[in-house]
Amino acid sequence: STISASAALLASIEAQPAVKLPRFLEELPYPRVRVKHEGELSRKAIRWLLSRLALEQHEFTDPESRWLRAHLVDEDCHELSRILTDLALARGSRADDKWLVYQRAILGSEQQVLTGVEDLEQRVTNNGFARATWTLDVLDRHASPGALYWLDFFALEARSDAVRRAALALLEGTRARLGSAEVQRRVDAGLPSFPFDADGRWRLSEKKVVTLSGAGRVDYVPRKKSAFEAAELAQISACRRTVDRAARWLERAMCEGRTWGREAFAATFERHPIVRVLARPLLFLDEVSSTLFHLHPTGGPREVFGATWSLGSDASARIVHPIHLRGRTTPGGYAELRELLGHFGAPPFPQLDREV
Repeated sequence: STISASAALLASIEAQPAVKLPRFLEELPYPRVRVKHEGELSRKAIRWLLSRLALEQHEFTDPESRWLRAHLVDEDCHELSRILTDLALARGSRADDKWLVYQRAILGSEQQVLTGVEDLEQRVTNNGFARATWTLDVLDRHASPGALYWLDFFALEARSDAVRRAALALLEGTRARLGSAEVQRRVDAGLPSFPFDADGRWRLSEKKVVTLSGAGRVDYVPRKKSAFEAAELAQISACRRTVDRAARWLERAMCEGRTWGREAFAATFERHPIVRVLARPLLFLDEVSSTLFHLHPTGGPREVFGATWSLGSDASARIVHPIHLRGRTTPGGYAELRELLGHFGAPPFPQLDREV
């Protein structure tokens, strides 16, 4: 039934009159765009798809158009998006900006959608608030983990009040549409990452190593910047920004009382290359079993002053705020906790020494 439905839709497109496209798209070298179950789009069908993008103010909200996109092979759409981007950039016209941003939301991969997102606030300072708003809208429409991570980030930490308000309004609408729990799951899954191993080492080459500590310090060996290529130094700078954001995200999660079930906890704290290193000096609490635990460098949770331990299927784990320790430990026990976690280095933010 899916195959016949796809065929019927393609036949209906072929039956429609030819459409006129923006001038710069007339130069498009039409790539192959396959349908997932059978066949591929003709040149005419691709023109129809692109014309719908233009006619609908670039927002691609028409159900029939969205249904067609769902039946197309993702890799082919991503290649079409790359070609369209190159064409628009080569033309260099600001009139194409909105078209360029929105076509990525429909045809592009998550990586293409997130291109340049980190520089969004720079566009605001350069009087490009309209383009910043389009980018936020695209993040909301794409709704992938990476897109929602950045939407959440700008809603909470954008320096521009206007960007923060716009991002928050979109995020609230997404929560109403998908549910708060699903949005938070995607935000967690979208945390940016760099390829650190379990020991906090990222090898750029045999002799070049980037290291990450639990305190969130990013260093590199050899220590001379001249030993690194410009592209490698840019990667290290991007990594430092990512680690700083991850540390703030962890601190905010502690203060807001965020909790994770067993699978979500493992995905976030045991497998994420950056978070698993930052989390080692932190203390956690499973509210269901009232167990204090930490993450051991060899992997997995370990009960405080105890053996290896596993979260239950109904677990509700949280990062301990000092206020949670009232009545759970004595002053002597508090000092012992500090000493135990101190073996794993300084934490990425004040936890046990936090003033309450």
